[in-house]
This record gives sequence, C-alpha cells and structure tokens, in this order.
Amino acid sequence: MLIKIIIVILSSIICSVLYYFGGETNYNTKIRDIGCPVISCGLVAWHFYPLTPMGWTWLIISFLCSFGSMTTYWKGDKVDVKWYHWLITGMIYSLAMLPFCWFMGLWVQLIIRTIILAIIIMFWSEKIDDVFLEAGGRGFWYCITTPILFI
Repeated sequence: MLIKIIIVILSSIICSVLYYFGGETNYNTKIRDIGCPVISCGLVAWHFYPLTPMGWTWLIISFLCSFGSMTTYWKGDKVDVKWYHWLITGMIYSLAMLPFCWFMGLWVQLIIRTIILAIIIMFWSEKIDDVFLEAGGRGFWYCITTPILFI
C-alpha cells in the first residue's frame, strides 16, 4: 500500500512539472496535453490491471478525452479568466474519464472526483499568484485525485 501511495505522489509531481512546462512558451504544449493524461490513465491502468480488451478500449477513449481537455485553455487577448472558467476546467478534466468510468460502473467515484477537482482547480487558480505553483498545482491536483476512482 505504501508503494502505491509513493507512486501516486511521484506521478503527481511529474504531472505537475509536465503541466507547467506545457504552458511555457519555450516548450511544446503537447508536453502537458499528452504527458498528463498518460500519467493519469497509466495510474488507472495500473490499478485495474489486468484490463479486458474492452476495458483498454474505454481507457484509450478516456485518454483521448483527457488529451482534448488539456488542449482547451482559457487563453487569448480578450479573455479575462474568471473563477467559473477554472471551475469548468476542473470539471472537464475529471469528466474526461467518463467513458472508462461508465464501462466500469464508477459513477459515484467519478461524481466525487469531479466535484473535488472542479473546486480545487477553481480555488487554486484564483488564489495562487506564483505562475509555477499555479500551473504546476493544476497538474498535481489533476493527477493526485485520480485514485478517487479506485475507491
């Protein structure tokens, strides 16, 4: 059990770094867009291993949804990001796992994670001023809440 906790924490730290660098101008955004979902879906695959072929199919679909959720961002010259934008961001990050959770029957877990992640992402993004902590924190929270699906 301790090994699983350590792996989840290390994965979340790596995810936070990928999330941060994926938003930096000198780096490709795919670092975040692909890296964070790979880590999160990797944790899911590791927990539910062995998966059936249908389980892998639904997990891959959830990975693609997670990739899509990471590519959508509230940036632009005329966008003043509000608290509700961050609430939606956290909600969408979590709901990207809907296909896999639907297949596995993890409705309660998905709802709990969605509520928690939406609220944490919103408060974190509104209250943290340091760019590294803010962006990195979003990546950390995205990953560290994944084990809620394992309950």
